[in-house]
Amino acid sequence: MKKVLGLLLASTLVLGACGNSNNNSKENKKESVDADKSQFKNDTLTIDGVALKIKDTFLINELNTGDKFLAFKYEVENNTNTNEITAQNVWLSNMKVEQKKQDTIKQLKLGPTPNTGIFENWDKHSEDKNKKEKSAKGIVAYKLQDNGDVTLKATKDSDKKELGTKKIKINELNTVDYDVKSGITTKTANTQ
Repeated sequence: MKKVLGLLLASTLVLGACGNSNNNSKENKKESVDADKSQFKNDTLTIDGVALKIKDTFLINELNTGDKFLAFKYEVENNTNTNEITAQNVWLSNMKVEQKKQDTIKQLKLGPTPNTGIFENWDKHSEDKNKKEKSAKGIVAYKLQDNGDVTLKATKDSDKKELGTKKIKINELNTVDYDVKSGITTKTANTQ
């Protein structure tokens, strides 16, 4: 009798463990990005054999003017058969940044891109053509209207079909003080 109960208990534990294993794999599938599908998910844009991954989102306080900019560091991998892909072109063709005001929604304009100091490696090859199965870094900044939240929209460049969005809470981002002449001076957490 004890052997039968022991076998039943062991069987229940094994089946329970298998059931939990399947649930975890389903969750992992939901979080992964399908490289063959045009989509924007989990900070990754996949489109026509190209993958753009956002590595960092932060604020820049320009010390000379006092202007605030929303900046994105990103990396683009070329999985196509062409060498005509650049990190900068992929971003500019497919990503739009909007900020809501009380009565309007404004598409934000590109600001000066930080390219000195610790940002130099992010800008250095952004306009170079990516070789097949290689990646290049890029950085871009947008001038903010105010401290209101921003929406990043990914579209397919050929038909402007929306592939996904991401809400960005400005008051939760880290801020970097930046001077074009000297590069980075300080980096702080935003406390607003």
